[in-house]
Amino acid sequence: MKRNMLSSILLLLAIVSVARAGTEAYKVVMSKNKALCRGMLKLFNQDMKEQGFIRYDQHEAFRQVSWEPVELAGPKPMVKYCSLLQKTIVDLNNDGKRELVVKTSFCLRSQTSDSLYIFPADSNVLEKASWGDMKLLFDTPNKFHRTGDVYSLTELNLASNERGHEAIGGVFIIQPFLWGNVAYISMTDLHQEWIVIAKYLQGEELQDICYFRGKSLS
Repeated sequence: MKRNMLSSILLLLAIVSVARAGTEAYKVVMSKNKALCRGMLKLFNQDMKEQGFIRYDQHEAFRQVSWEPVELAGPKPMVKYCSLLQKTIVDLNNDGKRELVVKTSFCLRSQTSDSLYIFPADSNVLEKASWGDMKLLFDTPNKFHRTGDVYSLTELNLASNERGHEAIGGVFIIQPFLWGNVAYISMTDLHQEWIVIAKYLQGEELQDICYFRGKSLS
């Protein structure tokens, strides 16, 4: 009798576990940092379950990177939501020195796509730039700009169940955050089938740490 009851309980727990797993929006398909990847996965899946979308601004990890709006000299663009600039001071490359990070959100086919431009903390690049001339901003060698292009998920060859040629691209959603005083970048696109957690290194180079996969939104 007790053995049958125990078997029934174990079967029920197994069914519940499968049901819960089925409700997860994302799953880890590549991980180089178990604690980080599991922690971020929990945040994202909780948001998707409760709200149907990811609310970066409600999580402390993302709020630790404090953004300020940037106003440039010269006439402002007519379509304001297609020309958003923000700045923050953060040690984005984890070298012990904080940098000026400028985040731009410009439109591609009416959808805003994010890019990051990195400078020394005391740089006056924003004082020299204007709405009509952003050459100094765009010409920095330290940046992440892939709008209209793709970012290949090259670390998928480490995961036996993936083919290794998937990518995100077109319109990018980029959100730097801090986890245990280490800076990372969360990155996805409009489809949000894939989410990448990466470290910014230098130049245009990132080190991928986590890949999450869910269902495409379109």
